[in-house]
Amino acid sequence: MDYDGPAEIRWQASGSLSIVGPVQVAVTALDPGWRVRLLAPTFDEWWLLLAFDSPFRLVFPDSSSFDVGIGRPDPDGYFDAWDWSVDDQHTDPCPHCGAVARHVSVNDNGDESITVLDRCLGCTRERRQEYRWPVTSEMPGEHDS
Repeated sequence: MDYDGPAEIRWQASGSLSIVGPVQVAVTALDPGWRVRLLAPTFDEWWLLLAFDSPFRLVFPDSSSFDVGIGRPDPDGYFDAWDWSVDDQHTDPCPHCGAVARHVSVNDNGDESITVLDRCLGCTRERRQEYRWPVTSEMPGEHDS
């Protein structure tokens, strides 16, 4: 079953520290599995998705939920998500050597852009990428009739 509408994303460090934010999601059923794309409605929620490591808890309006990994945003500002319980690597591989690349720092540039530094645990190369808060004309769940 496909779903297109609001949800909530949660990141939890401990029983006393968690961060919650709204997102718009588009879930598409595939054979096998599914695909989830998220769009953060504000800069704060977008920053949350970039600044904290997966897993996140994706919670739907009917209270159903599951853990997801969140990738980097595409040029339109959408984040792809995957089922955390079935993925055995949980991170993007290094484009140079294929080893696990780990997120190490985030810098809020103060102008609705964020610089993310990823460091490969294999070859130790660093990948620095600047992401700008996206301006999109349409959010999931807001379609013309």
